[in-house]
Amino acid sequence: METCDATAGCVAGADPCPGQDCDETTDECVDECVDVIYEAEDMYHSVGGTYPDGWNIWGNGYASFTHNFEAGGPAELLVRAAGSFAGGAWPNMTVTVNGTQVYQTTVYSSSWTDYTVTFNAPAGVAEVRVNFTNDYYNPPQDRNLYLDKVTVVCVENTGGLTASFDVFNDWGSGYCVFLDLTNNSNLPTVTWNAVVNTFDTSIYTAWNSTPTPTGTGQHPINPLSWNSVIASGTTDSSIGFCANRPAGSSTLPQIVSVTGVY
Repeated sequence: METCDATAGCVAGADPCPGQDCDETTDECVDECVDVIYEAEDMYHSVGGTYPDGWNIWGNGYASFTHNFEAGGPAELLVRAAGSFAGGAWPNMTVTVNGTQVYQTTVYSSSWTDYTVTFNAPAGVAEVRVNFTNDYYNPPQDRNLYLDKVTVVCVENTGGLTASFDVFNDWGSGYCVFLDLTNNSNLPTVTWNAVVNTFDTSIYTAWNSTPTPTGTGQHPINPLSWNSVIASGTTDSSIGFCANRPAGSSTLPQIVSVTGVY
């Protein structure tokens, strides 16, 4: 991982991470967080025709595109749409992601207007549809939904992963602990890794991690497949170990480092 110094870069007037962002917390160069725009005329259309600056969905149907939401989690769309009034009503618009409805509204304006859609995205590539559901046509009246574009807004990863030990048994010559991992980010982890130090205490049993730590000193701890994802705002306590102390010791383990991958 390339490192940087965001503060020094700003003072010097230089970009410490050309083509990337500098994480001011970790001083690491990370991929830039950018919005992705899907123009309506470039989408797949089940019905409709061209319209100035966009697409006219002139019957019950939809315009769609696919987007890679990578790790999934909290997501935001800006749908820029307009409508025509007919038959006593404005067009109804819904948004679905992989067939699940995440938004519904009535488009009350004939001018382009941005509609904000927030939802939890599935991980990976998903189909996003903008649907028109209440078509009306009785010449000269014609109710239509007009779509300009959909912007997938970059949702910055906030917070991060923190760790602590929960000592649930201590008998003097030994102890047992849970490793509590709390995801303070607004995104779920894809995976994570930690390093702990047991100093002079010797681990003799451990559970739900790889590699299985044994003995004294520093130990890398990584998740198994089923406990690698920690949802936003939750704590995972599935990993733990027990260790023996040498005579006269009162040592407890410490966290050396913990890193969440999002």
